[in-house]
Amino acid sequence: MGSKRKRNDTSIKIKSNSAKFTSKSTSGDSSIQTSSQNNHNIKSNGSSNVITNDNTSVTKNDTNHSEQISKKDLDLSENDESLSEENDSDIHSNSKSQIASKDSSDNISEDISDNYSDNSFDEDDEDEDNDKIQPKLKKQKSLNHQQLSAQDVQIARETAEVFKSNIFKLKIDEVIKEIKLNQSHLTKIEKFLYSLYNLINNNINDSQIFSISDLNEPNKSKSKSKSKSKTKQKSNLNLNLNLKIPFCDPKPTNKDFKFQYLKPSDISVVGSYALKNSIRLPYNNIIDLAITMPSSLFEKKDYLNYRAFYKRSFYLAYLASNLISNFSNDQLNFLDFNYEYLNDDILTPTLKIDFNNPKNSSKSKSHSKPKSNGNTNIDSSIDCNCYHTNFSIRLIVCFPFNIFDYKKLLPFKNSIRIQQNVNSTQKKHQLQTPPQSSSTSSSNTLQTASPANTIPTPIYNSSLISNTTYNHYLKFIYKTQKLTDSFKEAANLGRIWLTKKGFLSGSISNGGFGNFEFTMLMALLLNGGGQENNKILLFGFSSYQLFKGIIKYLATQDLLTNGHLIFSSTTNDKIYCKYNNNEGFNVPTIFDKFTKLNILWKMSNYSYNLLRHEAILTLNALNETINDPFDSIFLKNNNIDYLKYDINLEIPYPTPGFNDKNEKNKKSTNNDNNNDTNGTETINNIINFGPLEKISFVSYDNFIQTKLYNILLTGLKERVHQISIKIVEKKNIDKNHKNYSGLQFPLNRRKYLFNTEDSIIKIGLILNQDYCEKLVTKGPLNSEKEAVEKFKKFWGGKSQLRRFKDGSINECIVWNYSYDKPIVLQIIKYLFARFFGKSFASKIATELPCFISKLPKPLLPESNNLSIINTSTFHNLKASFDKLSKILFEFNRDLPLNIKAINPNSSGFRYSSVLQPIPFAISNPDFFNEVLLQFESSKKWPDAINGLEDTKTAFLLKIYELLNNKYKDRYKAFMTSDKSIPYNNNIKILNIITPEGYGFSIKVLTERDEILYLRAVSNCSKDKRNLLEEVYLKFNQNYIGSIKHTRRILLISHHFQYYLATVRLFKRWLDDQLLYCHLNEELIELIVLKVFVDSEYWLPPSSIENGFLRVLYFIANWNWRENPIILDISKKLDQDFLSVLNSDSNGQNQESNIGNDNKSDNLKDILSDKLTIKDYQVSMSNFLKVRKIDPNGLRTQFFISTKDDPSGILWSNNQLLPIAARLTALSKVAMNLISQQGINALTLNILFKPALNDYDFVIETKSIKLSKSSGIILGKAFKNLIVDSSQGFNHENISDEIANKIDPVSELVNELNGKYSNIIIFSYHKIAGLNNKGENVITGLFIPSMVNNKKFRIGSVGYNIKAIEENKDEIIINKDSLFAEIARLGGDLITSFQYKGMIKNVKK
Repeated sequence: MGSKRKRNDTSIKIKSNSAKFTSKSTSGDSSIQTSSQNNHNIKSNGSSNVITNDNTSVTKNDTNHSEQISKKDLDLSENDESLSEENDSDIHSNSKSQIASKDSSDNISEDISDNYSDNSFDEDDEDEDNDKIQPKLKKQKSLNHQQLSAQDVQIARETAEVFKSNIFKLKIDEVIKEIKLNQSHLTKIEKFLYSLYNLINNNINDSQIFSISDLNEPNKSKSKSKSKSKTKQKSNLNLNLNLKIPFCDPKPTNKDFKFQYLKPSDISVVGSYALKNSIRLPYNNIIDLAITMPSSLFEKKDYLNYRAFYKRSFYLAYLASNLISNFSNDQLNFLDFNYEYLNDDILTPTLKIDFNNPKNSSKSKSHSKPKSNGNTNIDSSIDCNCYHTNFSIRLIVCFPFNIFDYKKLLPFKNSIRIQQNVNSTQKKHQLQTPPQSSSTSSSNTLQTASPANTIPTPIYNSSLISNTTYNHYLKFIYKTQKLTDSFKEAANLGRIWLTKKGFLSGSISNGGFGNFEFTMLMALLLNGGGQENNKILLFGFSSYQLFKGIIKYLATQDLLTNGHLIFSSTTNDKIYCKYNNNEGFNVPTIFDKFTKLNILWKMSNYSYNLLRHEAILTLNALNETINDPFDSIFLKNNNIDYLKYDINLEIPYPTPGFNDKNEKNKKSTNNDNNNDTNGTETINNIINFGPLEKISFVSYDNFIQTKLYNILLTGLKERVHQISIKIVEKKNIDKNHKNYSGLQFPLNRRKYLFNTEDSIIKIGLILNQDYCEKLVTKGPLNSEKEAVEKFKKFWGGKSQLRRFKDGSINECIVWNYSYDKPIVLQIIKYLFARFFGKSFASKIATELPCFISKLPKPLLPESNNLSIINTSTFHNLKASFDKLSKILFEFNRDLPLNIKAINPNSSGFRYSSVLQPIPFAISNPDFFNEVLLQFESSKKWPDAINGLEDTKTAFLLKIYELLNNKYKDRYKAFMTSDKSIPYNNNIKILNIITPEGYGFSIKVLTERDEILYLRAVSNCSKDKRNLLEEVYLKFNQNYIGSIKHTRRILLISHHFQYYLATVRLFKRWLDDQLLYCHLNEELIELIVLKVFVDSEYWLPPSSIENGFLRVLYFIANWNWRENPIILDISKKLDQDFLSVLNSDSNGQNQESNIGNDNKSDNLKDILSDKLTIKDYQVSMSNFLKVRKIDPNGLRTQFFISTKDDPSGILWSNNQLLPIAARLTALSKVAMNLISQQGINALTLNILFKPALNDYDFVIETKSIKLSKSSGIILGKAFKNLIVDSSQGFNHENISDEIANKIDPVSELVNELNGKYSNIIIFSYHKIAGLNNKGENVITGLFIPSMVNNKKFRIGSVGYNIKAIEENKDEIIINKDSLFAEIARLGGDLITSFQYKGMIKNVKK
C-alpha cells in the first residue's frame, strides 16, 4: 500500500532531462474503473446515495458519519497533529526537486509521459492499441450499421439526461475545443521553462549573509567581499541594475536582521498548468513557477512582524538580479521583468517574465549565439521568444511547507506586535510599530504589553500560510482530479464562467475567487461537503453535472453568516469535508483544519455576496426549461457595470488622514431634514489608518473599501441587493487589462505607487425595487436602549421617534421624494457628508439624474416632489374615467341595449404615455384616451360591416344627446371620424372632455365585428387575401388585441416598479430620433418588457438608467431576422431563487423579506397562464412560417410572440424595413458611444440628438411653442410661476380651442403620408412640446426601389415624374416638382428645405 500511495500522490515536477513537465504516476493508478457509458447512469454501491438525471446533490451517506465540528475545533488537537508518518514521508519525499542533470538528451524519450493533451497517461501504448483495433472496426462497420444507429439513439438519450440536452453537450464540447492550448506553443514554452529551471538551479550561486546596513549601502558590501579569500567565495549583492528589494511596509530596521540567498530546495510548476487545466485566453495566461526557499534560512519566530516576508523579498530581488544578469545580451532582449503582487496581495511580490514582440526588439544577428555569464545552457536564439504563445512566467518565491507552527497562525491570532505610546499630554493613544532592534526601544513611554497585541491579523496570517501550501494543495487537487474523468472540463467551464462574471484572476481587486478556489471547492465536494460529511458530487458525474453542482452549492449554502465549510487536507485515503450549519463567522469561510488556512481569505463580504448572487442567477438560468442558457452563461460578457448595476457612483479616493476642512469646527444651524443638524460636528472626518488598522487590513485599499461597505450596508439595508466597490485609476478605466493578473511595478521601485490624486472609487448598487423608494428607514424599538443609542450614533440628528400604525414606537429616518434625486442617492449623500464631510459628498458623481432629466416633468406645482415611479397623475386620469363610466352606465335605461363593459384602451391607462396626463393639455398627442364600449349581445346587429358601423354611430349619437341634455355644463362632447382601419371610413368616435380636464375617445365594439372581418377574409379572392388580412390585423390591433394588451401591461407593471418609467424614457428617445411616429405603442412596450421578464443574466432593472441602457443593449445585439422574441409575460423568478435572493446573505435585516413572498404569490395567482413548452413550440413554428415567406424581413421584421398573441406579428406587421434597420443601427451606435466614451452628460445629449444627415431631405418648420399646452415643464420652474394649463381654456367653443392647440406639423405629415407614402418615408417629432423653442422638422427618405429608373406605363405611376433625356421610355421621380408640391401643402408652416446638405429655396 505504501508504494502504491507513493505513485498516486506524487507532485508534478520539472524533468531535468526533458522540456516537459510530467507526473510520475503510472497509468494503471490513474485509470478510473467506471466506463464512459456507465457515467451517464450512476448508482452508488454500499450506501443510500441516489443520483437523479439532472441533480448534482447526493443524499446522506449512511456508511460514514462525522462528528459535529464547532468553532473550537478550528485548533487541531494533538491527535490531529500525529498524522500517518508513512503517508507524510511518501508525499514529501516525492515533492522535493532533487533532479540530476543529464549530459545527453538521447535518453529523454523514456521519461516523457505527457504532452499536455487530453489523452491518458500512456499515449504510446494507447496508440499501439488503436492501431490494432482500427482494422477490426473497419471490417465490422458495415455489419453493425443498424446496431450503431440504435446505440446512437441510446447515447443521445443519456447525453440529454447528463448534459441537460444534446445541443448543450455539443456546445460544451465546442467550447472546450476552442479553449484548448496549442501543442506547439506548449512545446516552446516548456523548452524555455526547462532552460530557466537549469539556470536557477545551476548558475545562481549562494550569496553571503547581508544585514540591513549592507542592503542600504551596497557599495560597502562589495568592498568587503573583495577582501575575502577567493576560495569558496560567495556572490555579493548586485545592485548595478538599480534594482530595489520589494520590502512591504514598514521596511525592516533591525540591524541584526540577516538576509541570504541559498539554492532553492524545490522548483516546481504549480497552478492550473501543472494540473493540465489551463485554457487559452486572450489575457492572463500565466505559468506559475514555485521556488521554495531552504528551511535553513528561517528561524522559529520568523512568522512575526513581517520577518519571513522580508527574507522572501530579498530572496526574490537577488534571484531577479541574477536572472537579468544571465539574460542580459542582445539576443535575449525580448524578456521583460517586473514585480507583481500575487493576486494583489502586497505581502506577496513575485517576479513576472513577459515576452515582448520580436518586431519591437532591437536588431541583432539571428544566427549568432549570445555571450553568457558562465554555463547557462540556454538556447538564446530567437526561437526562445514565446511572445506568440501569449504566455507569461511568474516566479513565486514560497516558504517550505509546515515551516511555521500553523496553530499560531489561526485567523483569530495576532502575528504583528505593536507597542502603545502612552503620553499623558494627549487624550488619544498613538500606536507605533515596534522597533526592529532592542537597542532602539529605550524610551520609558513604550509598553510591551498592549491590548493591540491581541488584535487578530487574519489577512497577514492567511497570506503567510498560503505561501507555504502551493505544492500541498496541488497534490490535494491532483489526487481527486485523477479519480474524476470530467474534472478538467468542469474546471475549464468554471474558469470561463468566472471570467464572464468579472472574477478574472482570483485577485483581491477582482473578488478573490478564481480558478484555484473553484477547483478546490470541486475537489472538496467530490469528497464531502454535506452536513453529515456526505458527498455533494460523485466521481462519475459529467462536466455539466459537476459545474451545476458547484453553482448550486454556492447559491444555496451560505458560507458567510449562517455556516462554513470545514475540511482537512491530510494525505489520508478518506478526506474529511463537512458543512457546519448555523455557525457562520461573518467572513466567507472554507477552512482547512490541517493547515489552518481559510481558502476564501482573499474574499471580502461584498465580493462573496456578489459571487453568490451570480451563482443564484446562473442556477436559475440552468433550471430554465424553455430557453437555452448556454450563451448567457459561457459566451456573453455579463460584467458590464452600467448594465449590471442599477446605480453607478464615482467618488474621489480619500487618502489616509483625509479631513474635510470645510466641515472642521463648523456648527450646523440648518433644520432642514436633508442636512445633519446634530451629527456632523460629532463625527471625526479624519480617516485614521494607523498601526491598528494596518495590522487588521494590511492595505489601505482594503480598509477604505470595508469602511465604505459597512456604511452603505448599514444605511441602505433592504434597499439594496448587492454592493460592489472597486478602486481604479482614471487613466486605466477605459483600458482593457488583457494581461492583468495583479498590480505590476518595475524593478527599480520598492512597491507599487498608486496615483491617489488621479484615482476614484466606483460603487455599483443592485437595488431592491420593492424598498429602494421607501420614505421611512425604520430603526429599533424605543425600548431597546442599546440599539437606539447605536442607531442615533450612526444617523445623528436626523433620527426621530415616531409611532407607527401597529402601535410600535420606533426610531426612524424620514426622507422626502424628489423628481431627480432618488431616495437611495439622498441616503448615500447624507451618510458620506456625515462621515467624510459635505465637500466630499458633493463630489459624488452619478449620471442617474441626467437620465431622469430626460423624462418630461409634468406641469404641476408639486412635480419637483414626485418620484419618477409616482403614478398619481395617471390615477387622476383613472378617477375621471371612473366618474364618466358611472354616467354612461346610467344611460342604460335610455339606450336600446345596455352597456356591458367600458374598456380603457390607451397608453395613458397603461401609465406608459411619454407625457403624463395633465388636465386640459390639448397639445399632448395622447390627450384623448381611447375607450371601447361593449353592449350586451343581440341578434339584431347588421351582417354587413358598413351597416354595423352605421348602427354603432347611432348608439354614439344617442349617448352624445343624453350627455348634452343632462350634463351640458360639465361635459363637452363632439363627434369625429376614425381612419385607423383601412377601407373602412364609416367608423365614428365620440370625444368627451370631462370637468377635470381629461379627454376620452369612445368607440364601440360588438361581438359581430370580428366575425364579419374574418368572413371577408375567407370569402375574398386570392389576390385580395393579403390585403384583407392586413385589414383584419389592423382591426385586431385597435380593438381586441389592444384590450388584452392593456390589461396585461397593467398587471405586470405592478410587479416591475421601473418598467413604466423605462418605457416612457425609451419612447422619448425614439421621438428624438424621429422613430416614434412609425412604431406602435404596444410594440415599443413589448420590446421594453423583454428586458424585465427575460433579463437573462441580470436581475430585472431597478432604475431608469439601467432599464433604458439594457433596452438599447438588447436591440443592438438582437438579430431579429433569425431570433424571435417569445415573451413569457407571466414569468416570475423561481421560488427557491427568490427565497435565496431575499435571504440575509448581505447581513441585512430580516425586514427585507416582508412582502416579497406575498407579492410573488399574488403575481402567480394573477398571471396563472404561464407559457408552456407547447406554447413556445407553437410560437417558434409561427416564426419559421413567417420567415419562410419573408426571409429578409421586408414585411415583418420584429416577431414578438406572447400567450395572447402567438402569431407574433400583431403589432409588427407591415413595419417599414428602413425604420427597423435604423432602430438597430442607432442602438449599436449608442452602445458603441457609451462603451468608448462612458456615460456622462455629453454622451447622453448625443444619444438624444437626431442624426439628420442620414435623410434625403429635411424640412424645417415654423417654431410653435406647445410645451405648456402639452403639460410639460422644460428646465427649472418655481411653484408660483407654474400656470394651470386650464387657464384661458375656452369651454364654449371647444372645437376651435382644440384646433388651435393641436400640433399642425402632425396634421401636415398625415396629409403628406396620404399623398406620397408610396415613395417617401416621412418622419417628425411626434411630441412637439418637448422642444423648448417649439422647433420641429420633417425628414424624408425616398424608398430605394422607387428612386431607380423605370419604364413608363400608362396608369402605373401615382406621383410626379419626368422623362430621362438619354432614354425617353424611362422615367424617374421629379424631385424638384415634389418639393414644390410639398411646399404648397405646407404653406407658411414650412420655412426651408435641406436636401443632402444643400439648402434650397423652394417656390411655393
